[in-house]
Amino acid sequence: MENKKILIVDDESGFTSMMLGFLKSQKYDAHAANNLEEAINIFKREKPQIVLLDVNMPIANGDKFLPVLRSINASVQIILISGFSKEDIESRFKPADYFAFFKKGEFLLEDLKKTIEQASNA
Repeated sequence: MENKKILIVDDESGFTSMMLGFLKSQKYDAHAANNLEEAINIFKREKPQIVLLDVNMPIANGDKFLPVLRSINASVQIILISGFSKEDIESRFKPADYFAFFKKGEFLLEDLKKTIEQASNA
């Protein structure tokens, strides 16, 4: 069985490196992008089933970038990861636009892994 492909999009390189290391240790085919142009190129090339998307990015925030991802692949599962509160996320995104939300610094990697498994079966 082929490993699920995951793309991490976050402008904080330390966070991206940590997430990339964790996901690869869990045997996911993980890729990372620190800017939106790079993310689009990887997204088109690798065709990930799941994207971990930071909401607050330079140039275009996640709420502007998510529709771009959907225009390329409408079935991609988006997991938002941000320092914003859940209330802020709910006011900026429709619940149907994303699979799950995690607040940076307040989630366990094991919980993220479970959510990724659920998203890959959705």
